[in-house]
Amino acid sequence: MAARPIQNEVEVEQSGFAGRGLLTQTLVGGFENADLAAAARDYLNDHLGSRPRDEQILAAGDGLAASKAEAQKLMPHEHWKDAVGALDDGRALLVVTVDETDAFQARELLDEETHSLQTWVLPPDAIGRTPARHRGSPSIGSHGERARTTASGSGS
Repeated sequence: MAARPIQNEVEVEQSGFAGRGLLTQTLVGGFENADLAAAARDYLNDHLGSRPRDEQILAAGDGLAASKAEAQKLMPHEHWKDAVGALDDGRALLVVTVDETDAFQARELLDEETHSLQTWVLPPDAIGRTPARHRGSPSIGSHGERARTTASGSGS
């Protein structure tokens, strides 16, 4: 019996998919005060490739109780105590939600360019879904990832 040749044809087409618009990622930067958090927000808006989908500053002062409640709602369980502690100490939190494809650049800007005291990077969430931090386990996101945190020294 003679071997029969096998024909294998593959066509490669480029799709219009660029990965944008599927996932969002929330980052939280801790700053000494609300003025520094606002300056960091402005810097981020000026230097990030696209506008954040959402941004807010949580600060001590008149709205301390509301800011603490929002931090508890936003942050995974293992980090919200640190976030609330920062608010109790008079610091401010800049909360930005970006397209997941912009998250690395946003983290770099928050952590290295604006010199946030601490930066939390929360797990990605699908657009249009309830954020992972509000579902299931308080400490593990929808992808089984734990929130990552980086601390910057104040002398850098």
